[in-house]
Amino acid sequence: MKTLRLAGILGAALWLAPVPAFAADWDQARVTELAGKLDAAVKALLADPGVDARQASAMQQRRHHSAIVSVREFGRNATDLALDLTKGRGREQTLGRWEQMRMVGDDVRFYAEESSLPGSVRTKAQAVRGLIDEIAPFYAGD
Repeated sequence: MKTLRLAGILGAALWLAPVPAFAADWDQARVTELAGKLDAAVKALLADPGVDARQASAMQQRRHHSAIVSVREFGRNATDLALDLTKGRGREQTLGRWEQMRMVGDDVRFYAEESSLPGSVRTKAQAVRGLIDEIAPFYAGD
């Protein structure tokens, strides 16, 4: 059961933090840059062979599979967010996409609680989480 020591790392790392107490002034160039990095980071995470790590039980394997499906959905949203921002769409036009990403992040956290993943995946997931945390203040409160 050594593999269980990494339980939930994918979900915990990708789960979007609650809306920050402060909102950053909108900076189109900065948010566009961060969204591009987020898109690349999610793609790198999904390309890691460790994402396909076998789980200790059939139930954990099903949860892990569900988490990966959610990560892929999150990745599609990240790509669309980056494209929308690159096309000049601002906060108001991209807020809906950001909210979709938050909901998928909640799903990933729920399903991946018992996932066991190698260190390379954990590192990539933490990088994704860091970028999410950098973007979140730009979409915080009104």
